[in-house]
Amino acid sequence: MSLFYNRDRNITGAVALASFNFEPNYGSSISFSCKNNKIAYNNNTYSLVPSTLNNIVGNCNFTFTVGTGDAQKMMNFFESQSGTGYFSITDNSQVYRTLNGFANSFNISMQGNNLYNVDLAFSVERNSSFLDWKGMSFVNYDFKNWRVGAIYEKYQPVYFETQKDSLIKNFFYAKERHTSAFENAPTNESYWTQDFFYENDFGLSVNTEPTIDYLNFKNSFTQRIKSQDNIHSFKKIDLSYKNISDFKLKSMLHFLESHLGYMKFRFDSPQIYNRPKIFYAETWSHSWNYKNSNNLTVTLVEDPLGILNQIDTPNVSLYQTSAGTSITGQASASDGLFLVNYSGKKIATENGDFGVIRGGSNIRTTKFYQDLTLLSGCNQGINRISFSPKANLKIGLFTGNNLTTVDFNGAKDIEYLDLRGNSITNFNSDGVTGLKYLNLFSGESLTGISVSSCNELNNLQLRNTNLTNSSFSGLLNTISTGNAIGGTISIFKGVSGKSNFLLNVSNLDYKDWTQQYSDLILPLNPESYVPPTTNTFWYKNTQARETGKEYFLNWRSSITPNTVYQEYLPSPERWFSQQSYEIGQRSTYKFNQTFLSGSGYNNNGDYLAVFLIAKINSTGAMHLMNFSPNQNYGLYAENTSLYFVSGDFKYPLSSQLDLGIYYSIGFVRNSTNYSGFIDGNISNTGLIATSNLNSITPCMGGSNISPNKYFDGNIAEALVYSSNSAFSLDQKFHFNFNSRFGIITGAL
Repeated sequence: MSLFYNRDRNITGAVALASFNFEPNYGSSISFSCKNNKIAYNNNTYSLVPSTLNNIVGNCNFTFTVGTGDAQKMMNFFESQSGTGYFSITDNSQVYRTLNGFANSFNISMQGNNLYNVDLAFSVERNSSFLDWKGMSFVNYDFKNWRVGAIYEKYQPVYFETQKDSLIKNFFYAKERHTSAFENAPTNESYWTQDFFYENDFGLSVNTEPTIDYLNFKNSFTQRIKSQDNIHSFKKIDLSYKNISDFKLKSMLHFLESHLGYMKFRFDSPQIYNRPKIFYAETWSHSWNYKNSNNLTVTLVEDPLGILNQIDTPNVSLYQTSAGTSITGQASASDGLFLVNYSGKKIATENGDFGVIRGGSNIRTTKFYQDLTLLSGCNQGINRISFSPKANLKIGLFTGNNLTTVDFNGAKDIEYLDLRGNSITNFNSDGVTGLKYLNLFSGESLTGISVSSCNELNNLQLRNTNLTNSSFSGLLNTISTGNAIGGTISIFKGVSGKSNFLLNVSNLDYKDWTQQYSDLILPLNPESYVPPTTNTFWYKNTQARETGKEYFLNWRSSITPNTVYQEYLPSPERWFSQQSYEIGQRSTYKFNQTFLSGSGYNNNGDYLAVFLIAKINSTGAMHLMNFSPNQNYGLYAENTSLYFVSGDFKYPLSSQLDLGIYYSIGFVRNSTNYSGFIDGNISNTGLIATSNLNSITPCMGGSNISPNKYFDGNIAEALVYSSNSAFSLDQKFHFNFNSRFGIITGAL
């Protein structure tokens, strides 16, 4: 065998191990150190931050006693890792999770009788207790939420959420064995703690070295100078715990690991030193004695500022006016209790009613913690609500208060808010992506509202508002482009919609929203006919008129004889085809040498209102709608200008319109007076001759007379009203109609 070989490997022919399955001897140990950046300041103070997400490193010293064959396999395995290989070692005591790391060094010594001791220095470097905070990265801890009715042994760690900013700080440790109930929840300091409270009867070593400055005089004495405070802060305190059980050990290891080697905690020395102190644990070491017996040493360093970073980030905070000497309401959380803070102390409260009388206290803030399914505080003089960025609230009921401000602070998971009867002037829930229901039926104070990114909002209620046009326009635009299907919007009083209203309403209708507006100037309706007393309702998928009668229209096409009727759907599509996404997400219908013919009404034609949403595709002469089977009587376009024709007379309604653009087109005649409208604005008025018609028959896309000048364009919607006497659109025009698509005719 050659002596010239690469000393990466010193064993040949040994059976290779697929994995490492040997159990360390008792007496083995593991030491933890933490990689932090420490910046020193005056008066022995400092700041401490972890240098990496993997700042806790476990250095293991394991000993294995094995026979010759296994010893050779182990040494061969360690050499095969080359110092860079990553492998696992199982802790059969179940104190730790499977340890994954690297072989730093290993040695072997003969014990006699073909037995060998193999010593392994094993480094666990890639665990992250920051990321694995719930179950811990090292200690073998089964995550437990606190719950009512459980029996908790002394030292048991449980998770009880009191804040969301640093979830790892929500662990509490049982101070005695007890059965849990609402009155001894983890906020009860008689039963639970977040201090390092473990008894220490065997070892305490405190290293104190005064921090002073020296002034050395040449050929003379040395002058000592006290130049700062905190000179006797503890640089190091060593605690020794011997023969402790696995259960207590795991609790202590959980405490230390969950503080990540830099987070502060309180520890009161049981002897000698009797003033409160704050520490952090920079190292700790554990050794196995025998089954269920362990030693643990912990090194603490004092923080001379003596300040614990007390996180107070309530889910919801309710602020009352100075007159609010009491507050009552209801609250509930999924686990059966919620935390409330009236006076600086968190109180665990069973789901249901809450209340407190403050008397002369100056505190007027009530804070609620944990994720809430319900929070109700109505008629309580609340003037401000503040959510934390990570707040979670299913239902919030805050009606009849003095609310002027709702601060979401980046919160996203607020689902249902009823804020009726308050004094909010500007409501902004931008980014509250979980918001589904919002009720702001308020006084006249609301002038602005923004719900940007509230894409799940499917129910919005506003009343008695004075919204600006821009705020109202932005509101509808946000809702119409959201994700919610089948929602409801009700807006009453004091708003006006113009250029993009039709687009937004159409988008919402396409998504099956029920829409209800009052005192709203619509492009579809002439604004001169919409006074403040008028209500306009847009409902989805209804053909029923206010009389309860349903009108069905028939198809008639010039491609086949006029005696052929196709009910409901045209055939073939070349006569009449759906054009998707023409107005926002709404479809329209393109007419091609075809028209719709409706049933006749015994009305004389002198009292007529017609509204269309349409676009013209060519400059030819064409009928948009006609109302007589015997003569020209209806809306007519020629060279893209609109007219109302009656026999041989043409009454101008508009100047030339742009091709390929949708317009809201209107015509109203009451006896011998008529008005034309384009996009809600009066385009022309004048006198018109008596029609001499005894009945009208609505016909869309052409006429019933020859030669038929068919409409070349698209129509999204048509509304037709007729009567035998003068009518007011203020009273008669507005009733439920299908805003998706339908050539709707109704006799008044």
